[in-house]
Amino acid sequence: MGLGVPRPIPKTAIKPPGKNPEYEMLTPLFREMTICRWLAIDHSEFLKKGYTDKLKWILFERMERERENHFFKKQEVEIKKQQAEAKNKMLCKTSVRRK
Repeated sequence: MGLGVPRPIPKTAIKPPGKNPEYEMLTPLFREMTICRWLAIDHSEFLKKGYTDKLKWILFERMERERENHFFKKQEVEIKKQQAEAKNKMLCKTSVRRK
C-alpha cells in the first residue's frame, strides 16, 4: 500500500449506531458470573447447565433487581412524605405565632 492510500477499516471496528458491542458482549457474561456467585458454582458448571436453567436464573436475577429498585423507590417516597409533613407542621407553627 502506498502512503496516500487509506487502509480499509476492518469490519470488527465498525460499530452500529447507538450500540457498544463491547458492552453487549460483557453484559451477559456479567449476569452469568453474578448468578454463579449466588449459586456458589464455577462458570464452567453454569455453562454445562441446560438453556432453560440458565434462562430461569437470568430471569430470577432480573426480577430481584426490579424488586430492589421498587423497594428503594417506596422508601424514597415515604421519606419525601415525612419531610413534607414536617415542613407543613413547621409552617403551621410559625403562622400561628404570627397572629
